[in-house]
Amino acid sequence: MICGLLLALQSFSQDDPLKRTVDAELLRHDMSILLDALQENHPGLHLYSSPTEIDQAFQIPDSVEEMELREAYALFAKAIDQVHDGHTNVLPGEMINAFVLRKQKFFPFTLKIIEGKVFVNHNFSEHDFLNRGTEILAINHVPIQDILNEIRVFVTCDGYDRDAKYE
Repeated sequence: MICGLLLALQSFSQDDPLKRTVDAELLRHDMSILLDALQENHPGLHLYSSPTEIDQAFQIPDSVEEMELREAYALFAKAIDQVHDGHTNVLPGEMINAFVLRKQKFFPFTLKIIEGKVFVNHNFSEHDFLNRGTEILAINHVPIQDILNEIRVFVTCDGYDRDAKYE
């Protein structure tokens, strides 16, 4: 699905595209196209969420006039998460991926989540004080559960099994 959001991304310069703003009307149009496509093509659209819940998830409040692309991506991901289908997700475009790979710092660990607790699985940093099996309680003073709740919508799974999102 190619939406106006992707077209808008192509017109931005090479500075941080995630901080660029997009007019809310363009986002509403894109969200409408996405919802229409799902309603026409997704066989399990209402398997876990009612039509009303889906419609509400795909609405952008009238009070919103513009939004940073980072916020827009999160909004689209949260809407798709309401479908509760592990094969339906929103991915950033190639321009965003290229920017992130070129400019952003990466979290130097892979993590394993076991029974709601987060552990270091692999340490790719130059520091060896966080060994495999070390439990992570917070990152930059933010409790790990708050972080998991924030990023959970970017990982899709079937149904309501939140723990499956981490396996």
